[in-house]
Amino acid sequence: MATSPPRVEGGWWVSTAATGLGSTHLNPSRAQIANAYKVRSQLLAYGFTETAIAGILGNMQKESGLSPAAIQKRSVCPNNADDVNDVPNSVMIDYYDHTTPTRDGYGIGLIQWDSYTTTNPAGCALVSYAIRYGYTWYIGDCQTSRIEFEYLHDSTGAAIPIDGRTYNWWTVYRFSGIDWTYTLFKQMRSNYSPRVAADVYRACRVKPQYDPTSAEQRRDNAQFWYDYFVAHPVAPPPPYLLCMAHKNNERKVLKNVKIRL
Repeated sequence: MATSPPRVEGGWWVSTAATGLGSTHLNPSRAQIANAYKVRSQLLAYGFTETAIAGILGNMQKESGLSPAAIQKRSVCPNNADDVNDVPNSVMIDYYDHTTPTRDGYGIGLIQWDSYTTTNPAGCALVSYAIRYGYTWYIGDCQTSRIEFEYLHDSTGAAIPIDGRTYNWWTVYRFSGIDWTYTLFKQMRSNYSPRVAADVYRACRVKPQYDPTSAEQRRDNAQFWYDYFVAHPVAPPPPYLLCMAHKNNERKVLKNVKIRL
């Protein structure tokens, strides 16, 4: 199925195809690296540790190829969801149809959200969240914010009630002798490996059907990103903010854009 080439929307590289940004295992593309830096920066700001973030990224790379616009079942979307213009909030709010079981479970976004909510506007939980808080669902800022939102209102996270209740997006499982609540995962330090972090996030939050090959790839990805950020802690200037100088062919940052190298 054809899909439009990846492009930048809201500061993120996006493609509706999970493979649209390039490699998905141990050899990330420039676009995937740029998105990974943004995920890391925003989750660090929310208080996640480097180890926890590596575990999240390891799962994201397997689930979506690090494209926040990735759609699991593009063929049932308008125009086969060849482009993000085909799938605005107004279309995707009804994508997860709880009344039609054959359509259930088609994930979207970085971790392939696939749940339904009755909270207004009722429909796909991620898109409902985007509409309520003024986001576009396929921009990564919406999804990192949603990750923090789930932590804050989950019964094993900060457990802040919404309308008198907390939720159970996170399921506690035991790894390395620990029953991992969302709070313990968010605070995971380097005494646990990124590979353990990948296992915890897979089993407790993403919850795919277990497959040993897939699980190992998530672990490999998590270790890769942890090591990558140790070696490259500061993000390079985003390529879409650079232009070629007219006279001497040197790279220059666009006027009034300040980037810390």
